Amino acid sequence: ATIMLNNKVLDAVKQTGTSIQLDTQLCQRNEGLLGNYLLTDKVDALTICSKAHNGSVAELLDTVRHEAVHVAQACNGDRPIFKLSTLLPHIGQTKLNFIRETYKPEDHHHEIEAFTVAADQTDAYVIELIEEHCYEQG
Repeated sequence: ATIMLNNKVLDAVKQTGTSIQLDTQLCQRNEGLLGNYLLTDKVDALTICSKAHNGSVAELLDTVRHEAVHVAQACNGDRPIFKLSTLLPHIGQTKLNFIRETYKPEDHHHEIEAFTVAADQTDAYVIELIEEHCYEQG
């Protein structure tokens, strides 16, 4: 999990005041969980379950980007950044089915965005989203 120590996306996430947690009890309780972002009155935490990635660095970095998109969404008033019509052409039917089976309907747009951006965009792009939506425009 050394990769997590010098990850620029996670650095950008930390600068928003979000705490980064690695391999917590949440990971142990939910087999197959890759990551999680939770924002409540009491908690602002991004969790990465590194062991669930079976040693795949590419998958791990994809998860970091995915969860970081949720941070940008939270800064955007807990709203997705892109229209569904913009995102849908970029997501395959298999992933769409997975989202529909796994997440609550009200989370579908958020998840489609997080999966699409994580898969198609670079770390630098995700960092830009965070900077654009989490910091006041001077």
